[in-house]
Amino acid sequence: MNRTQYICHRCSAVTKVNQRSITSRPLISSGTSLQQEQQRRAFTRSRPRTRDVAADILNQGRAALPTIKTKPTTRDNKQFWGNDVTVHSADHAVLIRKSQSFGNSILNSQTIPDEEEVLKALTTIKYAVLQLNASAENNANYAQEILIASHRSTKDVTPEDQEFASQFVKAPASLATNLLSSLAHRIVAHPPVFISEAILEAYVAIHTALQQPETLPEIFDLYAHKPIPVPNSSPITYTKPSGKKHTAAIPEDIANAGLNLAIKQKKLTLALDIISSTFGTPAWRRNRFIRKASPAVAAAVLTPMAAIPLAQMFASTTQAADPHELMTWTWVGILTYVGAVGGLGYIATTTFNDHMKRVTWLPGLALRRRWLREDERAAADRVALAWGFKQQSKWGLEEGADWELFKTWCIHRHMLVDAPELMEGME
Repeated sequence: MNRTQYICHRCSAVTKVNQRSITSRPLISSGTSLQQEQQRRAFTRSRPRTRDVAADILNQGRAALPTIKTKPTTRDNKQFWGNDVTVHSADHAVLIRKSQSFGNSILNSQTIPDEEEVLKALTTIKYAVLQLNASAENNANYAQEILIASHRSTKDVTPEDQEFASQFVKAPASLATNLLSSLAHRIVAHPPVFISEAILEAYVAIHTALQQPETLPEIFDLYAHKPIPVPNSSPITYTKPSGKKHTAAIPEDIANAGLNLAIKQKKLTLALDIISSTFGTPAWRRNRFIRKASPAVAAAVLTPMAAIPLAQMFASTTQAADPHELMTWTWVGILTYVGAVGGLGYIATTTFNDHMKRVTWLPGLALRRRWLREDERAAADRVALAWGFKQQSKWGLEEGADWELFKTWCIHRHMLVDAPELMEGME
């Protein structure tokens, strides 16, 4: 009686190919070599029992695994492969070695590297990370298929099996990602490399794909304070930049990307460091003033000159008073009206707090400073909403060392978490 034999219960789900009987097999001809016969026997011989489930099922026939519909990965994206950098190959070491080659050429050079050369190296690293992520996603799906196929039911999958499958996927990827992260950091921190906005954006994109935001505060600080190499100098000389200039401010989209990554990783201290190195710098406040207050300042400066022809036009329409004296009072009236309306608008803008959720300003802080530091307060508000209770009725009941650290950090910056007079039901 034919009875199907299995190596272990994990292989019971695999459909084996029916083996023919010995008498039905063709005899070995005299011309067949002994080596070919040994290879055939080695192929048909049952393998010893092993815990390497992935290799067993793969050798028995991956076609027997159940068909599972998965989402298209990055590898299927034509835009991902439509470039001169990515290597469409199972050998990820090719792209990693390519990244190392570009990185070593920059690190070992005795001259100031061009921005294009640095961007080329960082772009290669970025695509290497994306390719590793795509491979890890495919391996994770395959490991899940193995667990499902090697058990009668998903309920039979034990935590030990899940851990084994996760280690099967993460072990090689973690070494490669750590290498690429270290290489990108060494390139950007290399003294002759000038950190431009494009280079900073590429670095943040790499570590966003890696899900490793630990080095972002350091690089944000280098963006503002790293010595600038002097072009065409031999040996290379450097000039000290001013970290308070508006040009030293981190771009808003890059700062938000770094903060979102830290919040996603649930790293409170890192999120506060990112806020301090981006939204809380003097360069950011000056940049905000230039971007948003310049139109109002320009209007205030031009208003007196623009009011003169308007006053003259009004004075020429009547003979009830001296035209020169009438023009003067008309000009003063226009300035008074514009000044009063502008003052009310300034007070309304700087005291508006309907958009504040949990973090507000301490009483006594100047209105000008409130407006200049609004982005810093808004970032702290996002952190409070991410770490605190989601139910609004429980706000103010949080406890723990991390929450106390956050509240102390806010107080040192003239902010207050959960002001009692602004909480629901406390008006």
